[in-house]
Amino acid sequence: MQGIKNPIVRVSNFEENLPKSLPVREFVEQTAVGKLHTVVEEMRSKNEIYDVIIASDTVIYFDGEIVGKPADATDAFNTLKRLEANITEVKLNFKFLYIQIV
Repeated sequence: MQGIKNPIVRVSNFEENLPKSLPVREFVEQTAVGKLHTVVEEMRSKNEIYDVIIASDTVIYFDGEIVGKPADATDAFNTLKRLEANITEVKLNFKFLYIQIV
C-alpha cells in the first residue's frame, strides 16, 4: 500500500441546517453525506482530480437533543457547563468516496 501522498484538507460549504428533530443517527449521517457531495461538486466544477474524499460529521447528543454549534464564546461556555459531569453521547459519521484513477 502506497498511502496518501499529498492529502488536501477542505472545509465543506455545506449548509448545516438540517432539522434537529431528525433522529440523531440520521442527522449526523445526512450532514456527512451533504459535506461529501458539496466537496465533490466543488472539485468537479474546478476539474480537480481526486482519489479519495473523506467527509465526516460529529454531533453531541445530550438529554434527548442534538447540541448545535455554539453561537459565541459565552454560548460555548454555557453548553460545556451543561454537559459537565453528565453522560453525553457523541455521534461520529464518516463517508468515503474512492475513485480509481487508471
